[in-house]
Amino acid sequence: MGELANTKIAPLERSKYRLVQCHDCDVVYLSPLPTTRDLDILYIDELQFDYYDDERARVIVDFIADRLRAMLGHMASSELHSVLEIGAGLAWMARAAKQISPEARTVAQDITKEAAARCPWVDHYIVASADDPRFDSLGPYDVI
Repeated sequence: MGELANTKIAPLERSKYRLVQCHDCDVVYLSPLPTTRDLDILYIDELQFDYYDDERARVIVDFIADRLRAMLGHMASSELHSVLEIGAGLAWMARAAKQISPEARTVAQDITKEAAARCPWVDHYIVASADDPRFDSLGPYDVI
């Protein structure tokens, strides 16, 4: 499908990746997957989540909560029971879901652990690939 070159100025183990499309699900993947060392450089060493203050977080969560409410309206539902957030980072959608429905079950996924301990509003923060079987066992989900 093509290649993706490294645009990060950092000593990564690979300078480029192939883009591979799954013919069954139509998802595009990096091949090979980045190494643990490279993921640490890109995500953990970068301190990418340290620029949000309380006011900025409130604005983000309020915006996402508004979008979730609109989605519930389209689904003809007034309640949000469960949310799965893929590539969650600071899990803004899970936080917004708890704002709408404090009893909603929230599940977050990410491939690195730097934000997991910073999201007490997430009921299950799973650090694994998105095909981990735990996601199926915690479903079904109203919103993914």
